[in-house]
Amino acid sequence: MGMGVVPSEVTQAGQIDRRAITAVMHALLYTKEPTLIIEYKVVKTTLALMLVDDYDEYKKVDEELHNALVNRRLKYVYLIYKDDDYDGFDLILISPIELNNDQLAIISSEARLYGSILQDSYLRLAENAELYRTLERTISALVAKWAGKDSVADAVLGAAAALAREYGLDAKDVKYFYDVFCLRFGVCRGGEA
Repeated sequence: MGMGVVPSEVTQAGQIDRRAITAVMHALLYTKEPTLIIEYKVVKTTLALMLVDDYDEYKKVDEELHNALVNRRLKYVYLIYKDDDYDGFDLILISPIELNNDQLAIISSEARLYGSILQDSYLRLAENAELYRTLERTISALVAKWAGKDSVADAVLGAAAALAREYGLDAKDVKYFYDVFCLRFGVCRGGEA
């Protein structure tokens, strides 16, 4: 499953196209520092790059993924903030463990602050960048602690492994993730997948 167009591949559970989950995992590479939080627009961009030659297929897979997020049909991937105006501003949490309702309630409470940042002004997001990064670090550290990981970077690697196992991701895509993560962030622990 490289970066080109491939026939739709549905996971064993029949829930979601594997390319959508691969895009979620690879979106974690497009961050300034290791984090478990990603804006949905980064996932959309990653998916668009994977399906660059087939816009209709991209739209289909994107819609399928977003519907699965909104309806909480995914394991290890959670929609923690939904923007009413633009789905690209939705916040996604990729976790190395399945979170329970109490944990999700705590995270959702924290993620509401992100909504306040957006409502303050879409045009002034840069002014609030440090507040957003603090929010991102806080939630990522909390999930890493719940998962028993020593660092957020370890939690990101654990989340990638969980996605790979749960959704039967292509070994080349998983290796690519671990290799790039190692190069970008200097955390090079083989994969757990």
